[in-house]
Amino acid sequence: MRTLPGRALLGGVAALGLLGGVLGYALGPAAPASATGGTPAIQSVAAPGTALILVLDLGAEVNRQAGTFGGVCARRGTVLDCEKVYTNTLTSAAAAGGAVPVVGVAGYGNGGLLADVGPAPGVQLFTGPATDADGVHGADAPQVALSAFADAASGNGAASGFRSFTFRAVVVGDNAVEAGITSAVQLARAAGRPNTIVAFLTSGAVPNPEAVAAALDTVPLSVHFYPYAIGATARCAGALQLMADLTGGKCGTPKNPFGDGNHTVFGEDGLGDLPEILRTPPR
Repeated sequence: MRTLPGRALLGGVAALGLLGGVLGYALGPAAPASATGGTPAIQSVAAPGTALILVLDLGAEVNRQAGTFGGVCARRGTVLDCEKVYTNTLTSAAAAGGAVPVVGVAGYGNGGLLADVGPAPGVQLFTGPATDADGVHGADAPQVALSAFADAASGNGAASGFRSFTFRAVVVGDNAVEAGITSAVQLARAAGRPNTIVAFLTSGAVPNPEAVAAALDTVPLSVHFYPYAIGATARCAGALQLMADLTGGKCGTPKNPFGDGNHTVFGEDGLGDLPEILRTPPR
């Protein structure tokens, strides 16, 4: 459980106009929050046995054009298109680094869902970053992410989810960010690892910041969120910035060629330091 009162903090952030700047933290080894409360230090390398959880925004907003960004997502189309590219970048980095034995995939539309990441009977919650259990389409985790879909408009029968390996879907609706956090926590607890990194991909829209604050209060200290806001108007602010600050992660967005100050570029292709953290062999 987080020792900081997330709900009260987020209310303060909202009162200040949704925190726009990125708070400065020095990179360092992962550390738990102090007994008196405080933010965990941002980690610089994945500890051996780290679980990686990929969380995709599958709300209707992801069908919007992502904008013109640099890096591997340049001119790739929609926010969901970029999410798929980024999951491949992250799993490849995790496979190269060797510190991550398990990867899980989750999504959120109007609610959250856990993806099936393997071809065996039943729902497989975890796979290796380079595992290709079905022998087709490459590694299974990015294969599942590539199967993600989201209907463009809400309404009767409108859904979002994953088509591989087992069809999993929820009502598309708004992107319930709090449901994505809850799904990530479910996977983290199921993984049972001493350290978990959550790559939280989002369109940047947060319809219910109060619910996000409540969900953050349930995040174990061993779980670190790295939210990435994708889209022409997405930015690190408010609930997304708080998600990173409270869990010892970092918030980033893709590169903004216009330099309007709303997009913060951290490292590789807008994904911040996370690919390098995953790619660096554990010390």
